[in-house]
Amino acid sequence: MKTANLVMDCPLPFTDYDRVLLAHGGGGALTQQLIEKIFLPAFGNASLLRKHDSSVVPWPGGDAAMTTDSYVVKP
Repeated sequence: MKTANLVMDCPLPFTDYDRVLLAHGGGGALTQQLIEKIFLPAFGNASLLRKHDSSVVPWPGGDAAMTTDSYVVKP
């Protein structure tokens, strides 16, 4: 019985894109790359450099944490 010569290597994923992709919103490595390479250099300030997905804002009766992060079950 002959067996095929399989090449089982895992190339490094391509991570340099000339536009924002849907995959950048997945919350993983591409999201982090977008934040590090685009948003922080353009808008970096003390709040953004903390890299949290929320911000504490003054609110009547106490502070509130605001975020735009959400979990989508079905788009």
